Amino acid sequence: MDQNGYPDLLVGAYESDATLLFRARPIIDIQTSVSGELSQIDPNKEGCKDDPNSKLVCFSFNACFKFNTTLRSTVSNILRLHYRIEAETYTGKKYYRVKFGSTADSDNPNIVERDISIRGNDLHSEHCSKEIVYLKDKSDIQNAVMFELTYSLIQKEPRMPTDGETLPDINKLPILNQEEAHRVFEARFLKECGSDEICESDLRVEAELTTKRTDTNKYILHLGEEHLSLIIRVINKGEPAYDASVFITHPSSLSYVGRKITKGDQLDCSPSNRTTLKCDLGNPFNPGKLEFQLRFNPTGLSDAETSLQLQIQSTTTSADKSVNDDLVTLTAEVIRNAELELSGNSEEQAVRYGGEIKGEAAIKFEDEIGSRVFHKYIIRNAGPWKASRIDVNISWPYQVENGREHGKWLLYLTGVPQVTGQGGKGYCLMGPNQVNPLDFDINSEYNSVVDNVPMPESRGSKSRRKREMIVLPREVRASDGSIQNVVSMSCGSGARCFNFTCVVLDLAANQTAV
Repeated sequence: MDQNGYPDLLVGAYESDATLLFRARPIIDIQTSVSGELSQIDPNKEGCKDDPNSKLVCFSFNACFKFNTTLRSTVSNILRLHYRIEAETYTGKKYYRVKFGSTADSDNPNIVERDISIRGNDLHSEHCSKEIVYLKDKSDIQNAVMFELTYSLIQKEPRMPTDGETLPDINKLPILNQEEAHRVFEARFLKECGSDEICESDLRVEAELTTKRTDTNKYILHLGEEHLSLIIRVINKGEPAYDASVFITHPSSLSYVGRKITKGDQLDCSPSNRTTLKCDLGNPFNPGKLEFQLRFNPTGLSDAETSLQLQIQSTTTSADKSVNDDLVTLTAEVIRNAELELSGNSEEQAVRYGGEIKGEAAIKFEDEIGSRVFHKYIIRNAGPWKASRIDVNISWPYQVENGREHGKWLLYLTGVPQVTGQGGKGYCLMGPNQVNPLDFDINSEYNSVVDNVPMPESRGSKSRRKREMIVLPREVRASDGSIQNVVSMSCGSGARCFNFTCVVLDLAANQTAV
């Protein structure tokens, strides 16, 4: 109906007393092509023909289009096109390996967009745009870089005319033939994988720990004496393996220290997260053998961890002939050793035992009991590992044995023992009637709360003893030549004792607790 050579459709709506006119828009046939350096791109050669001084691997191509010969008679003499090329992310990928030189500093360097205006006789000429592409990541050269090329017309949408108004010229609103307006193409890298460009590698992983083994061939890790060292060997008996990596999965309590190559020359290891270490073997990892050693620090192990498990697995984007030998699992039993040293002393070199004799009922204050004696027990952890908990069991001689229910007081405990020192963390578990059982007034400096741990009662009696067991002395000649009587007593032999326990927590190697 508009004489543009395309059929239109007129539909009558009888009940609505109206007609509907469907007009066909003219179709512009566009021919597109892409040519250039899109194959055998050497990922190890910097620069390219159009930018030889580049520090990055690059390649270039021409994206071209032209219209067919029927264009002049059907559409306006001016056409505006929107040109767009997107690398990789058009498929939904979040990551892209290349960037365009013309948009390298933009927010989307993997996308090129521009508007093209074509006039008069140029409507029937071929129009090309050259693009230089730079490879910013060589981690995956096994797979081709995919591009999407699209052309679309730039035109204003027609306004719906009012009743009696002239219809817009449909010839000014053409559409593009989408068969050629959209094109997908790829750029492939040079690979040493034969004429079929399919790389068939054959990776095998071997791994072992350098720690000691038991008679049953189980690994043992003695904490504090050594790092955990892991030896890994990767062998490729096939074609080059692209994007070849080894992933080491380990407990989060192990921290990666470093690596050492013992055979081979390409290796780059870095943690992916707290439990995974990735080692890149080179791209590609050629046929041959690579051996390296990894070191981990086990100081972060918790007391609940009694064993460690590590998994070592190789991966590649090439076709691996056999995957059964790509995974190794190792387990090590954890042994914690701590050598403890216990020593004790009294701050007073000589203590006078005697003075005015008073009965228990006559004593009210601490200083009436007798001379104060401070006992100090020192625990040293000589390592190599920390001691999570140390129980020190003490037998305390509180009375002289006399064969009766109650004996005479010997060492009267006036305060709860305290744990101090470098280790610093700890406490003592005391039973009732072990600390100040006669309830004398004690200086607040030495007073403390007694833990109510059930223990046998041992309260002194205020009644007078008629008979006492005599502990026989022995004669000792002093330095001045005089003879002195010395009495030796111990728990079960001349002295009555009660038991209590002091607990020291988290005593690190080479630290002391008092």
